[in-house]
Parts: sequence; C-alpha cells; structure tokens
Amino acid sequence: MTLSKFSLKKTFLSLCFLLVTTTYSEPIRVACVGDSITFGYGIKDRDKMSYPAQLGKRLGNQYEVRNFGVNGHTLLNKGNAPYIKSNAYRDALAFEPQIVIIKLGTNDSKPMNWQYKSEFVTDYLALIQSFQKLKSQPQVFICKPVPVFPERWGITDTVVKETLPLIEQVSQKSKAPIIDLYTALTDKAELFPDKVHPNEAGATIMAETIATAISASSTNHTILQKKAHLLFIGDSITDMGRSRRPDGWDKNHLLGHSYVFNIAGKLNYEQPELNLKFSNRGISGNTVSDLRKRWQKDALELKPDVLTILIGANDLLKKQTVAKYEEDYRFILAQSRQANPKLKIVLFDPFVLPARGYKDPQTYKVARAKIDQFGAIVAKLANEFDATHIKTQQAFDAKLKDAPAEYWIWDGIHPLPQGHEVMARLWLEAINK
Repeated sequence: MTLSKFSLKKTFLSLCFLLVTTTYSEPIRVACVGDSITFGYGIKDRDKMSYPAQLGKRLGNQYEVRNFGVNGHTLLNKGNAPYIKSNAYRDALAFEPQIVIIKLGTNDSKPMNWQYKSEFVTDYLALIQSFQKLKSQPQVFICKPVPVFPERWGITDTVVKETLPLIEQVSQKSKAPIIDLYTALTDKAELFPDKVHPNEAGATIMAETIATAISASSTNHTILQKKAHLLFIGDSITDMGRSRRPDGWDKNHLLGHSYVFNIAGKLNYEQPELNLKFSNRGISGNTVSDLRKRWQKDALELKPDVLTILIGANDLLKKQTVAKYEEDYRFILAQSRQANPKLKIVLFDPFVLPARGYKDPQTYKVARAKIDQFGAIVAKLANEFDATHIKTQQAFDAKLKDAPAEYWIWDGIHPLPQGHEVMARLWLEAINK
C-alpha cells in the first residue's frame, strides 16, 4: 500500500470509520513523528517552513498539526538514540492524535544502528501499536524515508534503500498505509544542500505528498456500501439550480451546482465500484416547516441510506421562532429514524456571514444571534438522534482569516463555488470521524 505525490493508490484504512455524533469543536489532531527531517534541521525558518508547518497550512483550519521530530533519533530501540525514549515521543502520545505520520529510518542506516536491522520490523510494529492503543484511535501512516545523495555522517542511500521492503512488510502486517517520500524526492539532489536534509522546497514536496495521502484517505473508507443512496435536502444552498425533471433526463443539472455536486464527484471518482446513488431535494425558499410538509414524498419515500440536511436560512429571513424550528426539525428526524433505525444522518448548521445585506454590524449581530440559536438546536437534535453534526458556521468563521466574507458567501447566505467546496470537505471529513 503506497501513496506518493505522483502515483496514488487506494488506501485501505485500518480503522472502520462509522458515522457518529460529533460537534467538531476541536480540529483534527495530526502528530508528525520523526527525526531531524521532520524537525526541519537546516531549514532557516523551520517553524514556518518545516514539512509539518507546511502540512498544517495545506490541510487548513480543520486540522491541528504538531511537529514531534527529534534530531538524530532512530526507529530501532537499540539504536544510539531511540525515538521511543525521547520526550517528543511521550508528548506525541499525550497529544492524543487522530492522525499520526511516522517518518523514521534515516538514522537507522548508520552502521552502529543497522547492525540491529533484524529488529526493524518488530520495533516499527510496536511503535505503531503504541499509537493505535490510544483512546483517540488514530489512523497511522508510515513514510518511506527520503533518499540520501549518496551519503553523509554514516548515513547512506544504499542502506536507506534496504529499509524500503521492510517498511512494506510493516504496512502489510499493521495495515498502516505507506506514504512514499523516497519516490517523491528521487532525482532531486538539488533540494538536499547537505545530502541528507531537504531544504524548504523539499519540505514542500513532503507536505504536498502527505497532504495528498490524508486527503485520499477521507474517501477510501468502508462506511458506504455498494449502491448506497445518499439524499441531500434543504433550501437554495442545496438546490443550486438542480433539475426538476422526474425522469432524470437532464443529467447536466441533476444534482445542481452545490456542495452536493462536489461530494458526488469526489466519491464517485475515488470509488466507482460502489455505484453510489445521489439525490438532491433542495428547494429554494424552503424553511424547516416546508420540509415537514414534503417529507413523506421527498425523503421517506426515497429510502436513503445516508440523509444530509441543511436548513435555516429562510427560517431566519421569515422570522421563524426557535421553538417552531425545533418542533418541525425534531418531527422530520423522528419520522426518518422511525422509518429506518439504521439510517445515517448528517446535519449541517445553518450559517450567515457579514456580506451584502448583512454587512451592517447591527443587522449582522441580530441575524447571527438567531442563526446561533438555530445551530444550538441542530447540535441538540444531532445528539438526540445519533446524527453527525457539522459546525458550518464555525468553519466559515475560520475562513474569514483567509479571505473576506464576500469571497466565500457573496450575499451572506449563499456560498460561492469555494464556499461550497468548504462544505463538501467538511462533509467528507465528518463521515470519517
């Protein structure tokens, strides 16, 4: 199982991901475990340009990436500086990561360490298991070391190459996916000023390769069964110009151009063998009361396996009371759970940003207060009905650090393509946690 920037194979995750209730009040924790290459040795501004720092920027605000690299350390427990005896290792365990990236093996190639090569696989498996036993039950990725050009400080590319098939064995036994950094940086000697440690540009390639692996893992999961039916329902944010033809003839606009389109494209691209079915039943102008009126026809009769709901923007515009919002929302969820006790349910928070009609501070303050009340109801119902809760408002608030509100949601309510991509990524991340 090898994932590289240039040749991406499907990752079969060692964890069985299920849809569970989650509030996403905290970002996904990523621990980068390794030696001086992880630490960022030789990189002038390693706090910003080491591969873990660059990885954090690429993954975005939904992830918290920490660097647990230590100069000169080995995977081998009998090496001159075993990683498992370092403070960084203890700190990494205490971090309770949800994703672990292990990049060790370079220092093991030194003669004084490689004499214990027969213990490489056993020691690697023990390190992986020490993380897998954590309460956070992290997904562990193991990296093939970067190449050496060709040797320095007793570290040789010849011996580094000997670790590659051993890492394949570790992957097979542990089911931990491999990230192939060796291939990603082969023939790039110019990025290794001291022949061993990549510079900022080399760290960029590492970050890109690892980010690709993490992204790929978000859809290579077992939660969706073959021919699963995924229904998305809500208002204009879900609708986005979808076709209304009952015969499904107009396939150009069958799903509209919302986050639903993005999700369907990624899942069907990554897993064509599942033959998933997607339905969009968003209707512009709908409130949760409108959903209740059409729930039998547009939800229950479609018999979905995964149900995703986003509703609340028009409840805000039409000044719906919080009590009525909760009453109608609870009704449709109760009907759905009764019809299918095994139904997977995903609930998006409604959201608003200070753009266009909501740019005035006082207007936005009033609207935001109401939306936050609706969001609290969604969180409450997600817990009550064992649904996955996606904090959309929180995610868009975080995006304001990168660009103004109008960049994401042009009128404060309706996302632009990049806003829909934010929602799609949230959904894909959510179903794996």
